[in-house]
Amino acid sequence: MVVDNTFLGPLWQQPLDHGADLVLYSLTKYVGGHSDVIAGGCLGAEEYISVVRGMRTILGTISDPHTGWLLMRSLETLKLRMTSAMKNARYVAEFLADHPKVDKVHYLGLLADNDPQHEVYRRQCLSPGSTFSFEVFGGEAEAFRLLNRLKLIKLAVSLGGTESLVEHPASMTHSDVPPDEQIKLGITPTLVRLSVGIEHPEDVIADLDQALKAV
Repeated sequence: MVVDNTFLGPLWQQPLDHGADLVLYSLTKYVGGHSDVIAGGCLGAEEYISVVRGMRTILGTISDPHTGWLLMRSLETLKLRMTSAMKNARYVAEFLADHPKVDKVHYLGLLADNDPQHEVYRRQCLSPGSTFSFEVFGGEAEAFRLLNRLKLIKLAVSLGGTESLVEHPASMTHSDVPPDEQIKLGITPTLVRLSVGIEHPEDVIADLDQALKAV
């Protein structure tokens, strides 16, 4: 079993402890953490990693020394950054959950005790992380108005940086998925994906508040 654990790990979830054979990370995101690296990582037992290492050698998908240096730099502050962003995200998620122009907030920290996913979350995760999604009332036009009005939060498809980042999955990261499949996956025209950074949470909330006035 191979698991993509980019947005919760390696700090908030360890799939190897739950039976995964290989764990993949987009090091571009939280591990790199400064939006200046493109890299990936794979963890697992030697019997599996040796196969991955052999294929990597054939394909040539090996990071250059400077990328390795940047990642080593970022690992020194990984826990500090992810902890700060996680704490900020709770404030932001709670603000959005109470906002009259927000229809739904998909945030692990707000899962109800009777939600079927709650037990899985409590068993596998140490924290809800700082990347989550929410849906505004209306349609795609309303979501775009929100995104266009943001000033502090930056529009980007690669999340997990020190700065708060936001994107519209239906027209950006998942634009190649057929519309009917998007709906099955929960990717609605009003869905906005947010990665909360390490800024003061009140600044992030203020930016979302003024942008939501345009919805």
